[in-house]
Amino acid sequence: MINVDPPAIRALGTSIQGELTPVLASCVELLASARQITHSNFTSVTPHLAVAYLGAVEFAEEQLRSKREHLDEMRSRLARNAENWEAADACSTISFR
Repeated sequence: MINVDPPAIRALGTSIQGELTPVLASCVELLASARQITHSNFTSVTPHLAVAYLGAVEFAEEQLRSKREHLDEMRSRLARNAENWEAADACSTISFR
């Protein structure tokens, strides 16, 4: 027999998001400080470095934004999974409790 703990599944999503959200927030702050470096600092060496710098910062910003969205989606899907287990248990003709 399979024993599933829907509240634990739901708590897992909340816990993961709670642990990783501050980490991502600190990355956003670091990236904001990196953005303070003007690309003109690189153009004196070569314009290619300035373009690469801007591209890297924009890429990192997009990656951080998408990771926050992935965390939200993961938490939401785990919560939905827990709800589905609870609904299945409620409709089951076999008592698991």
